Amino acid sequence: MTNPENPAFNLSWQRFEAYPTYGDLDRAPKTVVTQTDSMIQLLNAGVVPQDLIQNYLLNYTVPFLVSAANGIKRVYDQEIASVISLPVETSEAADFTNIVFSWMHYFARSRYLPDGFSKRGILRAPQTEREFIRRIVELKDGVLEIADGKKSRGTFLESSPQALRIYTFFKVGSSMPLKFIESDRERREHESDILGKLLDGIDTSFST
Repeated sequence: MTNPENPAFNLSWQRFEAYPTYGDLDRAPKTVVTQTDSMIQLLNAGVVPQDLIQNYLLNYTVPFLVSAANGIKRVYDQEIASVISLPVETSEAADFTNIVFSWMHYFARSRYLPDGFSKRGILRAPQTEREFIRRIVELKDGVLEIADGKKSRGTFLESSPQALRIYTFFKVGSSMPLKFIESDRERREHESDILGKLLDGIDTSFST
């Protein structure tokens, strides 16, 4: 599976490490995006205090987005020097962000759009460095507003392209698989592995 809509997608996907050797695994891109999505949901449910949410967003989510922006040359510049000269945290943040941008329209769901989102619509992947940075700035501004209690998921997302892109980024990034199943054999092996885990410890002999 590839996405030709983002010219930098294939390069980022080939370089992205699903399990990078971070010094602090709590700051791995997938972890931060997943935790951010959970924090937003908990905040909207009113089950956690605002200061706890604010602390995570300011100390984990915002630095992740800053790292992604700092790694823009890795995403759009194919020179080998740009690929190997950045810290792993910066490289992985940029690559993962680009991958999520590329698949947002594919994985996003809305009860008002049963046929899904257009790949050329409001969830369209960035095509240039300028668009990439603009989208990250949009995310960062939205996260800061959430941290300050100025923005809620209660906003009718379909009426606000900015809010839709912000919440969709974290929702898709948290649920998107890091490896797509590309063949029938892989799919059967994956399903067999899941079934094995579900049946682990259960007596299936049906003996009386």
